[in-house]
Amino acid sequence: MNAYRYEDPITAFVSAGYANLIHTHLGPDAYSYSFDAEWGYLDHALATSTLAAQVAGVTEWHMNADEPMVLDYNTEFKSAGQVTSFYSTDPFRISDHDPLIVGLNLAVNGAPTVDAGGPYTVTTGFTTTLTAVANDPNGDPLTVAWTSTTTAPTRHPAPRSPSRSSRSRPERTRSGSGRPRPLPAACRRPTPQR
Repeated sequence: MNAYRYEDPITAFVSAGYANLIHTHLGPDAYSYSFDAEWGYLDHALATSTLAAQVAGVTEWHMNADEPMVLDYNTEFKSAGQVTSFYSTDPFRISDHDPLIVGLNLAVNGAPTVDAGGPYTVTTGFTTTLTAVANDPNGDPLTVAWTSTTTAPTRHPAPRSPSRSSRSRPERTRSGSGRPRPLPAACRRPTPQR
């Protein structure tokens, strides 16, 4: 934008909520351009409120506007000798506007976290309820999606047991100490697998 601070393009941005960083950081004496002994700024740095809060500093590098016009890039009013003798490879008077320098201290976008406990195992045909706690350190909205990592079920046939009427229970006999003797392993009831 080649507009002064109070011209329509700049006031439209400021009215829309953008911060004019040159005005807020350098004040009314800021300039980036000189013409016929008049000073002002036609060069702007505008920022949203989020970005403006991360600005560490703003300055103008007066490498052009303060330099004499005889050193500028224009050759129409210079002799061939002046064009050669005034030329320099340094950065000064390469334009008629000064560049703006904006230092930023950008916040690192922290990784969001989600904790749902677990791991969980759900038996086919049953349901479970999961509760998750999600946090984004930058306050960005989060969406949590669950992904099932099911595998083909492994089937273990249940041991066939005799019908209730024909089932017999081995008796425990007491040893000499008066305590019941443990059942032999073959007689123990299988422990259900979960």
